[in-house]
Amino acid sequence: LVQSGEYASFHLNSTKPPADGLEIVSVHGESEFPEGGVFVKVPDFDRGMPPSPAYAPVSLSFVDMDPAAGKISGVASLSLARGAEAAGVSAYRLDLADADGRPMGASSWRASANGTNAVAIPIPSTELPAGAVQLIARAQSSVGLGQGFAATRLVDTV
Repeated sequence: LVQSGEYASFHLNSTKPPADGLEIVSVHGESEFPEGGVFVKVPDFDRGMPPSPAYAPVSLSFVDMDPAAGKISGVASLSLARGAEAAGVSAYRLDLADADGRPMGASSWRASANGTNAVAIPIPSTELPAGAVQLIARAQSSVGLGQGFAATRLVDTV
């Protein structure tokens, strides 16, 4: 368990889960304080499911190169999570999204996983639909798209 400020993180090695989640309780010395405990559901992802959020791209960057107002073009760069390909991730999908991270469905782009820790996705000149304020990138497998994503705000170069 590592605590940094108000956040704590716990690395769980690969193991067969004894239950469908973890109970987190405060401990001081030998004393446990279960009354303030929290139960967290931990889904056990397998290759029969879309990729786990753990395999979403780590980061996404994009610089608009299209000088026209309301249009974007350029190259989106994704930094990838370790172990994603071994977990069945075969590609990455890039979508225009609203402020809440919901894909707009207007345009999307795809790049195959390439065995490295980065993927570049070219974006041709594309008109921005109303409400599109960011790009999101998600991991994809033969089963579907993962729910986890990396995002970057769109800055329309004019």
